[in-house]
Amino acid sequence: MITASIRGESLITKKSLSTTATSVQVNRAAMDLLEAGLIAYQRGQPEQARLKFEQVITLEPEYAAAYFYLGNLMFEQDQLDLALESLEKAHAIDPLHEDLAELILSIKQLLATP
Repeated sequence: MITASIRGESLITKKSLSTTATSVQVNRAAMDLLEAGLIAYQRGQPEQARLKFEQVITLEPEYAAAYFYLGNLMFEQDQLDLALESLEKAHAIDPLHEDLAELILSIKQLLATP
């Protein structure tokens, strides 16, 4: 699982967005691409992971997990604007996810710090 931390504190936990669809019907190809993106990430291939997550979003634009993982990847690469954009999309789809709201707030605070 991709985790993000701010000031050494993990904000995304194991209760984070699942790679399986719960509130949205997600096709098998999108789920397979998401899994491939996670594997690429674990193998230290962030560009390949990013491409896979973006492909998932193209196939299933309402799949919050794809935006979530893309946002975490962008966060880890210090691309905070892109991270925020992806995580806000995930939050719009899954507004009850508390860890996601906390991560968004933390990134906004980082962006506001000179």
